[in-house]
Amino acid sequence: YYYKNKIEEKITLQYEAGDGGSIAAVDAATGKILENGAKIKPNAEVQFTASPNSGYSVKNWTINGEVYKENGQVYTGTTMKYAITASSGIVKVEFVKDEVEVVKGDVNLNGKVEIGDVREALRSICKKTQLTETQKQAGDINKNGTVDIEDLRTILRVVCGKVESL
Repeated sequence: YYYKNKIEEKITLQYEAGDGGSIAAVDAATGKILENGAKIKPNAEVQFTASPNSGYSVKNWTINGEVYKENGQVYTGTTMKYAITASSGIVKVEFVKDEVEVVKGDVNLNGKVEIGDVREALRSICKKTQLTETQKQAGDINKNGTVDIEDLRTILRVVCGKVESL
């Protein structure tokens, strides 16, 4: 009589995050952390958690290259449970940079164009302060890539009432 042990087959868990954040995975049943490349049982349910960096959001999740949807809509949540069925399967989360609404000329980012914006732009031009990317976006009126004296003059004209808006 010959008895052969049946070895339960395992599959390799594969996941990755795009630029702008990170991803982690745990076994949904046990809460055990699962490293990328871990060997798991077929059909094991895995809980994925996306952690966007500051200024980023989840754009989408893909499973085996297909964009994951719930009720016909692209899923943009930060957590997702999925049963891994094959070693060739890979779960990926993509991130997108958040769009910031800026008021043109509002260099100090208080929501309106006023004398404080002239002062902030001037301090930047004189190298007394460094503007954030959002401040640069608001202050670069002529769109030449920098907040310069031309932008300052235009902001000043708005503040003085010579120009209505930008």
